Amino acid sequence: MPQQILDLRKEAFSYVPSDPSWRFLSKSDECTIFRAAVKSGDIIDAEEIISTGLKLHNDIAQIFNGSPPGWMYETVYTNNDCLIYIMIIGSPRSGMGNAASG
Repeated sequence: MPQQILDLRKEAFSYVPSDPSWRFLSKSDECTIFRAAVKSGDIIDAEEIISTGLKLHNDIAQIFNGSPPGWMYETVYTNNDCLIYIMIIGSPRSGMGNAASG
């Protein structure tokens, strides 16, 4: 993400309430930067990748810890093989591109 966009978002976040949605959006910028660093090869150390990913995960979980019930997500388990499902949905025949390639 271009630095100008990050700076703009950081400034904008300083003017909004500190509810979970805005804090999550701010933390998602950090996730975007982290993913870009891994994808570009700027971060290649497995321990650093795992520890940073876990820190981001914990930070995001903390945002929603103690939030009102309406903010909580629900885990839904299925018997479907998700990888196959993604590959079928993302097949060129479905017109949705290749979702499995990320």
